[in-house]
Amino acid sequence: MEEAIALTWKTMTDRLRNLRFGALASLASLVLMLILAIAFRRGWVLGGLPALILLGTWFVHREQKLLFGWEDRVLALWGASNLCMGILSQTLSNHPHSLKKSLKSMAANLPENPDFITPPEGHILAHRRLFWTRSLLQDIRFLRAAAFNLTLAVLPVSIWSVWSEGWPGLLLGLTPVCALPIMDSLMTQLKIRAWKKRLAGEKPGSDASLPDYQARLAALDWSRIPPRQQAAIRSAL
Repeated sequence: MEEAIALTWKTMTDRLRNLRFGALASLASLVLMLILAIAFRRGWVLGGLPALILLGTWFVHREQKLLFGWEDRVLALWGASNLCMGILSQTLSNHPHSLKKSLKSMAANLPENPDFITPPEGHILAHRRLFWTRSLLQDIRFLRAAAFNLTLAVLPVSIWSVWSEGWPGLLLGLTPVCALPIMDSLMTQLKIRAWKKRLAGEKPGSDASLPDYQARLAALDWSRIPPRQQAAIRSAL
């Protein structure tokens, strides 16, 4: 229990640090881009837009990684230590902290444990399996959103390239617009492959002790996941 509490506060500290650095870095980059635009009044300054989006994407990804890492470790401690999931969830939800909303949102994703009794190993593994799948779906949606935002940010640079360079600039302008969806697809496939490898390390039949496992699986947020990727994920479950 002590390790889970210590991990929670460490995660909150890391999240706050990431938020501060992200806000300062994004604001500094935006101010620099505005200064360059006023000073030079040239189209190449638009190249700062994708860099600004990439910077914001990196900090959001780190925030997501911190939360996923925390939940994964807490689920690993459940059943392998003196951690009581019900007590931890109540402690986080009712803690009178200035960031109590963040703590409550972290506790909201934890498995319910109203009887405060450690369930069988298969029950815990089923919850971990659900968590890994939910994390994968969130990662895929994040990658798609990042690729879309980067494409929008690259478009002004591409248009300027075509406008200033003529037909030779068309190839330079269209290359990143075409490359981003391909990169998104490749990274998604790598995510799914890593997720399948993780599931393969489980004991067979780990979801048997959770009667509503299939209903919980269907209740996950499958929105904005392409049908082909949904089929690949469901086939491995």
